[in-house]
Amino acid sequence: MVRYGSRNTPYIYYLINSQPHAGILIAKRRSSYEIAERIAILLDSLTADEIANQLLYI
Repeated sequence: MVRYGSRNTPYIYYLINSQPHAGILIAKRRSSYEIAERIAILLDSLTADEIANQLLYI
């Protein structure tokens, strides 16, 4: 899911319900290319286990 803005309601939902998730990324509105580039850098830097249950700002 791609969601723009500073609302972190998906994270709050998982936090309140103590449910595991694959990781939530929050980004400012940017071009699709720039978002894809930032996600690629993130995926090259961290493993899936390191991203799981994290709230990350890109």
